Amino acid sequence: MRKIGEGLLIPNRSIKKNVVSVLVLVVVAIALVVLIRKHAYSGIPDLRSTITSGNDYYMSVVSNSKTIENREEFAKQIIQMCIDNSFKSVILTNDENGYPRKLKVSVYHTTEEIGKDDAVFQFSYEPKELNAEYDIRSNPEKYELKIF
Repeated sequence: MRKIGEGLLIPNRSIKKNVVSVLVLVVVAIALVVLIRKHAYSGIPDLRSTITSGNDYYMSVVSNSKTIENREEFAKQIIQMCIDNSFKSVILTNDENGYPRKLKVSVYHTTEEIGKDDAVFQFSYEPKELNAEYDIRSNPEKYELKIF
């Protein structure tokens, strides 16, 4: 036989387990959001997409920062990352056609902004001569950086 009150303790244990489970899920969800936001503002630029036409590269880059203090320095950093092929998410294939001849880059703060918001700024890195056949690595002195 059951004693008075025994039946009431079982639902209370079940409710306590459910409350603890929900609290654990909430804590895990908050931790994930914090980690994702931390990565989104790591300050390390990354390449998100590239379209090529011959050796002309059209790129979308994220700054992974809330602000860009110096657009020219940031553009130079991206150019160097292209030369070094040092982006985290995308590896450029320089083995078939060599290094890019021309870069046109749209810069966003975060990946979520791509396609939703206008770019923070754009820049191009092109040869000063119209039909030049050299690349960004071999002849940087013959290139011009334009920021829009």
